[in-house]
Amino acid sequence: MKSDRWQSLAMLGLLLTLWGSVAVRAAEPLANPFVVVTYNIRYDNPGDGENVWTNRREAMVEYLRQSKADFVGMQEVLPQQRDYLAEKLTDYDWYSAGRDDGEKGEATPIFWRKDRYELQEQGTFWLSETPATPGSKGWDAALPRVVSWVKLKDKQAGKSILFVNTHFDHMGRKARLESAKLLVKQIGRLAGEGDASLPVVLTGDFNTTPKSEPYKVLVGGESDSAKLLDAQHISREPHTGGDSTSNGFKTIRPGAKIDHIFVRGLSVATHAIEDPRIEERFVSDHQPVRATIGW
Repeated sequence: MKSDRWQSLAMLGLLLTLWGSVAVRAAEPLANPFVVVTYNIRYDNPGDGENVWTNRREAMVEYLRQSKADFVGMQEVLPQQRDYLAEKLTDYDWYSAGRDDGEKGEATPIFWRKDRYELQEQGTFWLSETPATPGSKGWDAALPRVVSWVKLKDKQAGKSILFVNTHFDHMGRKARLESAKLLVKQIGRLAGEGDASLPVVLTGDFNTTPKSEPYKVLVGGESDSAKLLDAQHISREPHTGGDSTSNGFKTIRPGAKIDHIFVRGLSVATHAIEDPRIEERFVSDHQPVRATIGW
């Protein structure tokens, strides 16, 4: 009996030690944290009534300023919208390519704080069987879709990062699945593998929920070092803001989380689906997702 009691006490002590170690690690601040926002801003559609871009754009700028984002990945951005945001968000540099031919059409621009990050490389590929062909439409997609990416050096951390932003097709089920496969392959090529691989942030409107096959492809890397992780699921603090990023300018649709932030080789402190408004109206037909990430 005495032996059993000592074994129980020893086990309890070990568990408390392990718990304390985990608690200390969880309390440790992230190294060189940065804030990432992904936001489908809704294209400049003259048929949107009171929700037309000119009625929303000032609130969009105000939200992005208040978010204190270091990186913003946006979707459905037409050239006039990009130019307006670039004019107002003077603390940021940006990269963008239109889906029609590299210039025209909707884009998935990336904005980053120019005082902290130095551009090293940039590029765009199309979600199709011929990803290097501008304007190419893949599989059963309704429209051409693009992926834009940048490699940036974080001057605070002295390290480089690969930031990738995209928008999957809203109609083609095969296109979304094949797009996920192509995206994982291309990220592997751009970031590299093994000890020399770059940390990755992937943002976008994936038109796909966490239970879907394309989502499972994105998080189903062959090795732990190659896996993309949903920032929501590894956040040190509990996720806030519900389970949906779609509102259709009317009401938030339960369970429709189709906009995501994924990471590889990085830690996440906070994750939230946010709800900016113009009085009672939505700023876009999507909700932005915001995460605090660190090295």
